[in-house]
Amino acid sequence: MRSESALCWPNAAAIVGVLFAGAAGACALVLDSGKYHAVETDAHAGDVSVGACSPGQDRRSLENACTSAACVPYSGTLPTCAGGLCPLPSPSAAADGAPTASDAGNSAGPDTPCATVRPNPNDILFVTGSTALKGFIQEVSKVLATQPTNPVTVVYQASGSCVGVKAAIDPGNNPLVASAGATTYYDANGNAQTCTIDRTHALVADVGASDVFYSTCYMGEMVTPTLPQDIADNFGPVQIMNFAVPQGSSQRSISLNAAYYIFGFGGGAYPVPPWTDPMELQIRSAASGTQSMIAAAIGVPAAQWRGVGNATSGEVGNALVAAGQSNSQAIVDSALGILASDYLVQNSDALRGLAVKDENSTCAYYPSSSATSRDNANARDGHYPLWGPSHFYVRVNGQTRVPSKPGATQFIDGLSGVTPLPGLDLIAEYASKGLVPLCAMHVSRNNDGGGYQHYTPPTTCNCYFDLIATGANACKLCSTNADCPTDAPNCNRFGPAPQQGNCDL
Repeated sequence: MRSESALCWPNAAAIVGVLFAGAAGACALVLDSGKYHAVETDAHAGDVSVGACSPGQDRRSLENACTSAACVPYSGTLPTCAGGLCPLPSPSAAADGAPTASDAGNSAGPDTPCATVRPNPNDILFVTGSTALKGFIQEVSKVLATQPTNPVTVVYQASGSCVGVKAAIDPGNNPLVASAGATTYYDANGNAQTCTIDRTHALVADVGASDVFYSTCYMGEMVTPTLPQDIADNFGPVQIMNFAVPQGSSQRSISLNAAYYIFGFGGGAYPVPPWTDPMELQIRSAASGTQSMIAAAIGVPAAQWRGVGNATSGEVGNALVAAGQSNSQAIVDSALGILASDYLVQNSDALRGLAVKDENSTCAYYPSSSATSRDNANARDGHYPLWGPSHFYVRVNGQTRVPSKPGATQFIDGLSGVTPLPGLDLIAEYASKGLVPLCAMHVSRNNDGGGYQHYTPPTTCNCYFDLIATGANACKLCSTNADCPTDAPNCNRFGPAPQQGNCDL
């Protein structure tokens, strides 16, 4: 892995949030250039004996390690074929997992071309991809547009993670088009605006935003291309995905194998009650990061899902809410969708996520320690399987690894915390939206759906994250490291001034 210490550039490094105040060599502490990409493990490799309180080091042992989190049973009876999962139907038979007409987005818009929102085109940064990351991309974009010196206008298109991936790594065959999704930006006064992508301008993405590793976007295809040398994969905060239901549903848990049958067969051939009506299965499309991440976990290629296709998370949520408002408990119970935690946090009055049981786990677990808590403890320590770092794919100089467009440096450094943005507390921003900065993670992974392993960030922010996410923490207050015990030896400070130190790992 190349060293980027001269520029403090996060080349496929662990991006963990805001800078550690006053720390010497902050880049080395905050951007872990080597630890996050560790040796890949296989969740099914080896004959590992797992006890109820084993210390976790790989996926299987982490999922069965000691925890005080709620253990939710999943007792559904699933079919087997030759001792394993029954084979999926032919891909050609899957009609509903493909993008729907609404996936085209809103091609109509104002007369303002996106290519002219600033006089100097080098001050415009075109970002396309993940819809689940929309909230905090917009927060960073607003600050960059309104800063008094070197403002950058980020034109963001919510097109889907895999659209973002392919637009970044193969721009010649994937130019920006209006049909991929609505396009927004912030003006110099911080007001949200819309613009139109004009095909005659031949625009390409400067940054591809994705919920998933780029290889996931080629799941089910014959060839997965290698990441080009002039593309850097910069990690952002961890995204957590969910199987979502209306609040009134009687269901509390699901297993990954059950989801294989539900979304792979859509209620036909091998039904898994109560999710047997394909018209009540709210899915996305093969371009969606939410669908792609879960697809990698359950083993059903994103393009072969059965259900009702939706262009956005909002459409999935609205459909689930409508089912929840029906007068039939059977309809409420049969409704199932896929949503990122960001969306569920903002709509918790009407929707909630199910606890998820992995194949080798003894329990189903929520992302957090309980159904209603916000600590994301089970995603952070490896008990919950549907998570992964967000990704920002950007073109760089193949030799220096410096982004080709200066605005891309500001954007990546801003949302990573390398350059603190005035008035924006990134850890608080992440926590409020159901995301987790890597400085609060205890596990890491190298791909979607595969193994993961124990991880210790170079600088931890567990205490501050817990404080923001839950309103409290059990950490000792401190002024220096000398105030801290051996099991939490570092007096780490995060957040706006005046900063209070907490003893952390």
